Amino acid sequence: MRVFELAKKNVLSRPIRSTLIVAMAVLGVVGGTVLVSLVSGIMKALSAYGEALNPRVVIVLGPASLKLPHVKHVLYHFSALITDAYLACKNKTEYVMIVGYTSINDLKKVTTIKLLKGKLGGALVTPEVKVLGECYINFPFIGNIKVNITGIVDIPQLRGMLKLPLVLIPLKYLNLKPNAIILIVDKASNVKYVVDILREKLPKGTYILSRVSLASFVSAIASVGNVLSGLVGSSTLLIVVITTTLIMIMDVRSRKWEIGILKALGFNNFEVGKIFLYESLIYAVIASIIALPLTSLTLRAVQNYVTQELSPFGLSVRLDKSVVWVVDLAMIVSLIMGSLIPAWLAFKLEPSEALRTY
Repeated sequence: MRVFELAKKNVLSRPIRSTLIVAMAVLGVVGGTVLVSLVSGIMKALSAYGEALNPRVVIVLGPASLKLPHVKHVLYHFSALITDAYLACKNKTEYVMIVGYTSINDLKKVTTIKLLKGKLGGALVTPEVKVLGECYINFPFIGNIKVNITGIVDIPQLRGMLKLPLVLIPLKYLNLKPNAIILIVDKASNVKYVVDILREKLPKGTYILSRVSLASFVSAIASVGNVLSGLVGSSTLLIVVITTTLIMIMDVRSRKWEIGILKALGFNNFEVGKIFLYESLIYAVIASIIALPLTSLTLRAVQNYVTQELSPFGLSVRLDKSVVWVVDLAMIVSLIMGSLIPAWLAFKLEPSEALRTY
């Protein structure tokens, strides 16, 4: 108990040193938590994005003149236009995904289309739009196209894949050429074979999307993201360890006489070393008390910012707040590790040598 009381007294009597160590630890927890949570949230959002694609569907993106070769296992294919634009209806303008089709029956072979209001035949929108009648679609670098929205439909598979509010329009109303070919494969297990054949026969610059290829892409991005977040997070904790170690080493040197007095008064080497370990533990507790609510506020602000910036692109990123406990524990361990060398120096210091420095 006397060792802990002495450590607490040392922490309170050295405000500059204590403030520096606690500040470094708090910054490490806040920065590390935000980074790990953000990377984890983005990876989960991308994974959900890829998994929403129908496992039997392959999408080929390329020029309108692209000729699709005959491939075994492909039951049906059709051309479509997939692009983003702005939909202006009355006083409301929103960012949407445009799907231009030749026949509504083509889309019904890819996804379920449930009419909620109005009728089929003209432009169709998903429930987020909530508008029927005359609207304008603004295509960047192309201009405005007037459309008549005749129906509101629910399209679960396409909404899951494209994430944004959808506008389905017959290609004849757009005067634009298709930029995609959608293929329906007989079995999900044959999709990889179809994709491999298409990559072999189609010209370079053609993008081929399937659930498998999206999953591979997301996995590669996740690996890079995990490595980068791990390096940055480890570097942050390493800075905490190095800073704590250097500050406390300088503190040991400046307290040689005090350490000598303690040993002369009957404190053994282990008790003197434990003083520095207890001081680090006190710093860790204080830093945790400050860092936990500060991290919560920071995550909330980052969550709002990320939602605002990424929602127009259909990505719903949720930050994992539980990571803060892992990072906080790592910070506590880092602070204790940072005190091991100073504790060892204090342990080895001979009383006679310490008292001669006074």
